[in-house]
Amino acid sequence: MNDSFAEKLASAVAHWSHHDDLASFAHDCVRFCVDVSGGVLAGLSQAGRKGRLTPLRVAGRLDPTSWQEQFRLREGPSMEAFEREATVSASAIDLRDRWPRWSAATWADVRDAGAVRAFPLHHGTSIVGVLELWTDRPEDAAHLPRTLPAHVAAHFALVRRHEHLMRALTTRTVVGQAQGITMERFGLRPEPAFAVLRRISQHRNVKLADLADELVTNGSVDGLSGPAQRPGDPRPVDGSSVSAPEAAG
Repeated sequence: MNDSFAEKLASAVAHWSHHDDLASFAHDCVRFCVDVSGGVLAGLSQAGRKGRLTPLRVAGRLDPTSWQEQFRLREGPSMEAFEREATVSASAIDLRDRWPRWSAATWADVRDAGAVRAFPLHHGTSIVGVLELWTDRPEDAAHLPRTLPAHVAAHFALVRRHEHLMRALTTRTVVGQAQGITMERFGLRPEPAFAVLRRISQHRNVKLADLADELVTNGSVDGLSGPAQRPGDPRPVDGSSVSAPEAAG
């Protein structure tokens, strides 16, 4: 690893540390990877909870469709790196034999691209995503410093964890606000008020967080409407004329 790369990576890492959402991190990450590798494309994908790989961001000179098609076809360098949990390398001349469906769909774009390397982003015992890089020459792909995917993986996991925590905090706050509205409107204590919201979310087949957000934003939801009531004087909470205490029970 030369001094120029080390300096650029140190600067990028310092910048990545300030990101608090995955989208902005991914945007900066792929742009940096294209620049530092002299590549023609960099794509970053995310491993989901259900064992699927989904695209996040892509940058470079190649048509981004050539990278994105592999997620639709479930075939390509990133998909193989994710499934095998190992780095995948290939030159353009290998593509048709290795990933026939994907290469058939993207051959016009990738046939002159040179070489590809796809790095599974390991964090602990899991893989958080895949970094895919295309370069003009196969030797460039083979000599990329191993520290690059390691740093990307570490910051990817950090930013995603922060994003999940902030989302959970926001959800808890919104549900609490909706619970407070229900308590005031129907004169209920916290537990029955929460039960009312949960029952309505199940009845409507929507997530509790989405129902709570709708109530906080609009002041009402289907099945729970009307002005604030005195304790002991609830209004119906759904179309079947079930009162709030009955819904809670």
